[in-house]
Amino acid sequence: MAELNLDYHDGNDIYNDGDAEQLLLDYYKNGTEIDYKKDNIFYLTTDVRNNILNWYPFTNQDRVLEIGCGCGTLTGKLCEKCKNVVAVEGSKRRAEITYYRHKDSKNLKIYAGNFDDIKIEEKFDYIVLIGVFEYAKLFFDSDTPFDDFLSKIKKLLKPTGKVLLAIENRYGIKYWAGANEDHIAKPYVGLEGYDSYNVQTFGKVEFIKMIEKHGFTKNKFYYPFPDYKLPTIIYTDERLPKENEISSIPIYSYGNKINFNISETLRGLIKNDSFGFFSNSFLIEFGFDKSKLSDIIYVKNLDYRNVNFKTITIENSKHEFIKVPDNEKAKEHLDNVVKIHEKVKKNNIKICGIEEKNGKYLIERIIGNNVAEYIQELSLKKEWDLVTKEIDNVVSFYNSISRKEMLTNPIISEAKKVYKNKTNILKISLIDGNVSNIIRNKNGEYIFIDQEWVSDKQLPTEYLIFYSLSYIFGTNSLLSNHISFEEICKKYNISNNKIRLFYKIEKYYFTEFNQVIDENKKNILDCCKASKNSGDDEIFTVLYYDDGSDFCEENKIVTKYIKGNNENEFIVNFDLPKNILRVRFDPIISGNKFINFSDIKVNGKKITYDEYNVDSFNNKKNLLLEHPFIVFPFDKQKLEISILLEKFSVDEKKLYIQNSIDLKHDYVELSNEKRELEQKLETIKNNKWWKLLEKIRKLKR
Repeated sequence: MAELNLDYHDGNDIYNDGDAEQLLLDYYKNGTEIDYKKDNIFYLTTDVRNNILNWYPFTNQDRVLEIGCGCGTLTGKLCEKCKNVVAVEGSKRRAEITYYRHKDSKNLKIYAGNFDDIKIEEKFDYIVLIGVFEYAKLFFDSDTPFDDFLSKIKKLLKPTGKVLLAIENRYGIKYWAGANEDHIAKPYVGLEGYDSYNVQTFGKVEFIKMIEKHGFTKNKFYYPFPDYKLPTIIYTDERLPKENEISSIPIYSYGNKINFNISETLRGLIKNDSFGFFSNSFLIEFGFDKSKLSDIIYVKNLDYRNVNFKTITIENSKHEFIKVPDNEKAKEHLDNVVKIHEKVKKNNIKICGIEEKNGKYLIERIIGNNVAEYIQELSLKKEWDLVTKEIDNVVSFYNSISRKEMLTNPIISEAKKVYKNKTNILKISLIDGNVSNIIRNKNGEYIFIDQEWVSDKQLPTEYLIFYSLSYIFGTNSLLSNHISFEEICKKYNISNNKIRLFYKIEKYYFTEFNQVIDENKKNILDCCKASKNSGDDEIFTVLYYDDGSDFCEENKIVTKYIKGNNENEFIVNFDLPKNILRVRFDPIISGNKFINFSDIKVNGKKITYDEYNVDSFNNKKNLLLEHPFIVFPFDKQKLEISILLEKFSVDEKKLYIQNSIDLKHDYVELSNEKRELEQKLETIKNNKWWKLLEKIRKLKR
């Protein structure tokens, strides 16, 4: 069982997350229910936090000191991978949360107290500081707190030991774009220097100089994106983002205003060898002459996944690719991936090899480019004829691994309504067989990689053609100058009805049949993303129709708006089945957008409707709440909806956010006052005179 040592705690907690921590303590100690969907609870409990080190090659002989374990988010993963873990936490309540959360870990000892006061005699293989070093001024009462911190760390390391330290980069690209500094909630503070604030982060060069001064001669910088707190992808100087990856790099602004398109800016920074300097945060591995640094150069976690399917893709300095399971259930999934690859090979379809060795899954390296990457290179050279030819090759390839037959056993039954005649059906229903998972070798041959999902039911070939085209266009901003996505879909006979069907197949397979996607996690992380300010983003809408069976996923249509003739006017058209009763219209998928709406018209006429999850601010209705929608009666087959959608102005956003902060501040103050009154009442009740008075009252009754 884990140990908890409170001997060094002086009764003061410097830092805490308020009510969320008390809820967590009650949950882990007493089993009280909590709402994981609340932002503060999600952040303190989500497995995404582990991504910063769940890939790191610790051994079962390593002794680890974790300084600033917080609520134990990473502590459990360290206990799984290492021999012994000593965790230090300044807050008593946080230390208690960590203890009750991981009390069954026999290799864990937790100290509550200031790190500078705690006497630790042993030496460690690793010292881990995740989001802690920047608070050195709170731990060390001196003129050189950061130097003092490094000096103490150095004394606790073995000669071969290493430090793993995660911290924000004061020169992170999101800060240049206007996002608030993470700790102080003001823009540009880090860029200008931290002045008298009791928290401070550093740039890459100044950090290297600081650790070298203390005898740490080796260092390696990792660049986690969107940041070290909720990392998905980790790059290094040896493995920077490829051209076709840039648009998919996650950028989180956490609701802050962003002044430019960060993804496009990163494209230029990479070309100018400046990606690392502008990384939003760092994971820094450093040690001594005898320390051996990791050979890992790239890591990818899939952040939306349910834990049962959570796998980690790793690339090392030899450019070997390895997949590792994040947990035992995920190992079952990877065992199934091996079987899928074997099945594909038996059907004479080229695919990379994959084999399991000591809990790791080694992937055969295929020399060549990802197909989308190859098309990107052609686009950069403006070789449009070759681009067109290669897209034709993609379509021909999918048709070559298909056979023409009737769709009798589809993944969802609605497919039979769309495909009434014989059509090309994939020989093996590879759900994720789009071009992002195909390598084009030097001979121009296509070879599948990373095939995790297969169905025993029929899948139309056009499903993979559509998602391949979507990926190619989504990762290649140059293509739309040559041909539009609508034109390419029309060329390959992919209609809106088919596209709606494909969305339904994907959603059914990944959220209902397999439950691969954790919808709650996805919704919360999506809300963290930065919105692009370069031109108009594509806006998707959803419509549900009630045919007597109420609103359901089977009766759902997802599509894009087209621009209307008037300013801020957007129009969307739907072809509906006969005998419907009413419709539900979601102006924006998921909501959570700084967008006002007004003047909804149906087939050119204003209507009355019922509103749900619609918020108002400044006398305007908006789409800031989760899943806003309207419902109205409708019984025709042709439906055109027009709506005015207007983004919040900068001033409106500032005012809204300030109002939200004020409300939150008022709530916190009231909560604190309530807690103080409860504590005073408890003190009074424990007073001997109060107890005597209670006895007298009972006698009178």
